[in-house]
Amino acid sequence: MSYKVAEQDFVVRESTDDAKLLGKSEPESFELKKGEYICIPHVVHQSDGRYFRDPDRFDPRRFWVHDSTDVASGEKHRDISVEYKTMKVWGGGKQMCKGKPFAEREVVLFAAAIISAWEIEPVDGKWEHPGRIPTAGTVVPKKDVRVRMWKREGW
Repeated sequence: MSYKVAEQDFVVRESTDDAKLLGKSEPESFELKKGEYICIPHVVHQSDGRYFRDPDRFDPRRFWVHDSTDVASGEKHRDISVEYKTMKVWGGGKQMCKGKPFAEREVVLFAAAIISAWEIEPVDGKWEHPGRIPTAGTVVPKKDVRVRMWKREGW
């Protein structure tokens, strides 16, 4: 097993109340008792067409909101903000991740640094979606994405 398959993204939460899912007979119905844990892969929701138009297409802008309005002041902003909508990548309620603001900024900063400092192009000259391996967590490409990278002038 490769490292990238072993280290998949998923959320583990403790059930704070008894809960039933869908109310269907076995095996589609599950009862969770208080104190039990459930693990739901993010890809289950992210690939659901009821929540995302064309869910199998890679779209890094699916959560962008243009020209937002500040809820507190009502002031309009001509910018881009991120709205997760039905996604709960950081948990919610009592389970909300305390490091969410830091983690978001860290990821954006890292990606911006790479994109700013490096030219990146596919080895074979064209960008092609590599497909994905069905996993219990983050989407894993079926094949390697081979790229050439070189530092931009001035870096």
